[in-house]
Amino acid sequence: MVENYEKIYKLSRQFSQKQIHNITPITPNNMQKIALKNLETLRKIENRALLISATGTGKTYLAAFDIKNCNPQKVLFIAHRKIILQKAKESFANILKDKKLSIYGENKIESTNIVFVMIQTLSKEHHLLNFDKKEFDYIIIDEVHHGGARSYQKIINYFEPKFLLGMTATPERSDNFDIYSLFNHNIAYEVRLYDALKENLLVPFHYFGISDIKINNKLIEDNTTINDLTSEERVKHILEKSKFYGYSGDTLHSLIFVSRVEEAILLTQKMQKLGVRCESLTGDDTDLKREQVLSAFEKGEIEYIITVDLFNEGIDIPCINQLLLLRPTNSATVYIQQLGRGLRKYENKEFLVVLDFIGNYKKNFLIPIAISQNNNYDKDYLKRFLQNGTNLIPGESSIIFEKIAKDIIFKNINFTNFSTKKNIETDFLFLEKQLGRIPMLSDFFEKNLIEPSVILKFKKNYDQVLRVIKPNLPFKQLSTSENGFLTLLSSFFTPAKRVHEMTILKFLLEKRKGNFYEIEKYLEKNYSLKEQKENIENALKHLGKNIFENFSPMKEFSQIIECQNNTFFLTPSFKKSY
Repeated sequence: MVENYEKIYKLSRQFSQKQIHNITPITPNNMQKIALKNLETLRKIENRALLISATGTGKTYLAAFDIKNCNPQKVLFIAHRKIILQKAKESFANILKDKKLSIYGENKIESTNIVFVMIQTLSKEHHLLNFDKKEFDYIIIDEVHHGGARSYQKIINYFEPKFLLGMTATPERSDNFDIYSLFNHNIAYEVRLYDALKENLLVPFHYFGISDIKINNKLIEDNTTINDLTSEERVKHILEKSKFYGYSGDTLHSLIFVSRVEEAILLTQKMQKLGVRCESLTGDDTDLKREQVLSAFEKGEIEYIITVDLFNEGIDIPCINQLLLLRPTNSATVYIQQLGRGLRKYENKEFLVVLDFIGNYKKNFLIPIAISQNNNYDKDYLKRFLQNGTNLIPGESSIIFEKIAKDIIFKNINFTNFSTKKNIETDFLFLEKQLGRIPMLSDFFEKNLIEPSVILKFKKNYDQVLRVIKPNLPFKQLSTSENGFLTLLSSFFTPAKRVHEMTILKFLLEKRKGNFYEIEKYLEKNYSLKEQKENIENALKHLGKNIFENFSPMKEFSQIIECQNNTFFLTPSFKKSY
């Protein structure tokens, strides 16, 4: 029975692959269509825009489609690695069959429509001055989150194109450079990882959070020595798990991320001694070695590549079908970059296997934040994700944590204070750059960043939070009564376990006054809530302070609403404060 099933399964897979290969025309997917429409609109009123697109979602093809749509006379494509230029040139050639394409330095470019060049080359004066400032109508910069570097700034400030498109998967920068300001806060489109999984642009992944080994009865942790990290016992543990959990396809193509260059080199040597076909690649290696190793890896001559941060961005290796994470998680952004390395579609690859070796690392709580793509720091949500992550992510991906690994992360979530200045400031500065203004509390919620309720555990209200993060705010200090009302709303009603208090408040701000029946109809119209008599009565008591008579924390606050002749209205002091 099993043999028959396997035979049918293989025949079905071969048929599906043939069907895919028979579809020759490359056309925009649903997300690309929306992005192209946005770009068309933006080009009429702006001269630059930013495209945020997760790894493997076709941003290079999108750029090629937009070139085809607007048909500029001359185009410049800039990237920071030669391999990216070569892949980009191939993608453009598939779409723009009537255009002449050249990589700068390899061919004469006089009659070339689209020039591909490395940033390191073009930033040199004698190369840059080979071009007129207005030579290119349309310039594309890949991996533009590096745009704050001197080399990028030199090129951006030199050229005067009709349109400049910046592309990146990760606009969040640790160097504090404002990439959004560089593009006048014009975001053409944003495709994050889970959007791409929903749209079936990437292969699904099957994630296994497995516990790392104990050495001398002590679990691997942040300060574990290189000798222990590369011990024979751990190497065998890694290979055993790699074999046990397997991969999709006929040949293993496994990418391993570690913390340090020395660790990558030693692990490679230990694995090679065991007869494993394995190589390390680090930033110290030459382009020639990189190309040779990647070529052997794609052919299946090498099964494992061990690296540090070399493949976080920009290098396309679609054949990767297994990802091993042997490092502590210190950044959700880096984690998603590394996960994205293995999600590109490839022949005979139906899914990616992700093995996360979880030790006793201080920031393990970032794992569920990164995988869930939910950055709200809500402890209850993170715990639910650990228990049942598969049901909380889109598509056919799955999330499984071993019990020991789960317990370690649970403990870290419970003992970590997320309501810190650092956490709030990180998201605040990111939003401020993206929006081009001081973020409102609701912006954090809408952008799926740190929860307003988590922020308000740091200070009593958002005004107080702002004055810590932005001491030189151009706003006057709140009066005692204003501060009191804002704190009351923040402390008791912002968690919003129900909508009634805030909805009644909104009703009275709009209508000035109203009776019970009118409030009841307003709730029904806006939230389809019927038969809410008891909830409305309790909400009115909250806002009128009637329910808090013996609750000492409420004694310092004034009431928000009053009632006369069965009509409710805002108190004069609240109206003035508002």
